[in-house]
Amino acid sequence: MQLIAPRWWIAVVAVAFVCCLSVYWGWYGRIYTKVNGSGMMVRSGEFRDVVSLSEGIIQHLNISEGAPAPEGDILAVLSLPLEQIELDHYQSRLKSMKEDVAGLHRLTETHLKQRTALTSRIAADSGRIMKDLNRLLKQLTELYEKYQSFRGRGLVTESETVNVLQNMLNTEVSLIRQHQETVTQEMGKLDHEHGFEREFWQKDREIRESQQDLALRMAQMIRRKHIVSHSNGNIVNIHKHIGDHVAGGEAVCTLQRPDGDGLFVDAVISAARIKTVREGQMVHISPSDTEPSRIGYMVGSVEKVGLYPANPARLAAWYKNEDLARLFKGNDAAGTVRVRLISDPANPAGVRWTGKVPEDVDISPGRLCTIQVTVAQRAPISYVIPYIRRTVMGYSQPEPNPPKEAGW
Repeated sequence: MQLIAPRWWIAVVAVAFVCCLSVYWGWYGRIYTKVNGSGMMVRSGEFRDVVSLSEGIIQHLNISEGAPAPEGDILAVLSLPLEQIELDHYQSRLKSMKEDVAGLHRLTETHLKQRTALTSRIAADSGRIMKDLNRLLKQLTELYEKYQSFRGRGLVTESETVNVLQNMLNTEVSLIRQHQETVTQEMGKLDHEHGFEREFWQKDREIRESQQDLALRMAQMIRRKHIVSHSNGNIVNIHKHIGDHVAGGEAVCTLQRPDGDGLFVDAVISAARIKTVREGQMVHISPSDTEPSRIGYMVGSVEKVGLYPANPARLAAWYKNEDLARLFKGNDAAGTVRVRLISDPANPAGVRWTGKVPEDVDISPGRLCTIQVTVAQRAPISYVIPYIRRTVMGYSQPEPNPPKEAGW
C-alpha cells in the first residue's frame, strides 16, 4: 500500500531542507544592531591653531590646505600700519639726532679753531711779556747789586736802594702773575675741550640707546608681522585670506601635528544612541559620494567614546570648523566618537575593506563619511524563543521590583 505518491517526496524533501536551513540560520546566523553617525577622516595627531600676535591685515599668505608646514616656516605676513608709523617716528628721531650731532661737531670744530687761534695769540703775547719781565728782572737785579756796592761806599742812600729792591720785587710778582695767567688759559682751553667731549659722549650714548631701542622695536615688529609655524605639521584649514583683517590672538590657520600615519574618523552620533557604543566595537565606514552596495565599506574599530554630549563650541574646536560642527550635529544632542581605520598593507588603499576597492577612491584626511557601529549581534533564535514563550505559552517575565500598595 503506497501512502505518499512519489511526486510528493520532492516537496517533502524541499520543505525539510528549508526547515533545516532555517534552524541552522536561526542558531548560527547573526542579526546585527547598528548605530549610525557621520564624521570626517583625520590623520593621527592633535590640531593647533596658528594665531596672530598683533592686529593687522593679511599682506602675504604662503600656505595652502594640505601643504606641509615645517617648524619655523613663515606662513603669513601682516601689514601693521600703526606699528609701522611708530617705527618710522623712531627712525626719523634717530636720524634727527645724528644730524644734530653732526652739526654740533662742525660747530665745535669751528669754535675750537677760533678759540685755539685766540689762545695761541694770547700765549704768544704772554711769552713776550714774560720775556720782557725776565729781562727787566735781570736788569733790576744787576742794578740792585750795584746799589748795594754804591751804598757801601756811601754814594747812594738807603731809600734809593729800597726803591730798586721794591721795583725788583714788583717785577717778579708780575712775572709770577703772568705765569699764572698762561697756565689759567691752558687749563681753560682743556676744560672747554673736555666739556665738548663730555657733551659728545652723552649725545653718542643717547644715539646708541636710540639705536638699541629701534633695533628692539624692529625685531618685535618682525616677530609680530610674521606668522610662523610653531611645529611641524600639515595645514588642514585656512581661516583668513589676503586682505582680511585679523585681531591679536585670532586664528589664521589650523595646523595638524603628525603623530604616525594612522587614519581616524572623528564622528558624531546621536546622544540617545551613543550610550550603546563601546570601545573595540566594529565599525563600517562609507566615504561620501560612494556606493557601499557596490564597493563595500572600510572597516574600523571604536577607539574612544565621549562621556558627555558635546556642545557646538566643543564640536567646533574638535573639527576646527563651525560649519562642519553644525552640519554633523544638526538640531539634536550628539556625542563624539573616534574610530581607528584598520590598516591592510595588501590592500591598495592601505585599509581593510569589505568589498573590492576601486582604484580611484580617495582615502585622505578631510574626507566626509558616514559610519555604522555594530553595538550588538544576536542569533535569530534568541528573538524567536522569547516570542513563542510570550504568545503561545502565555509566559510573562515577572517585574523585578513590583510596586507596593499604598497604605497608612
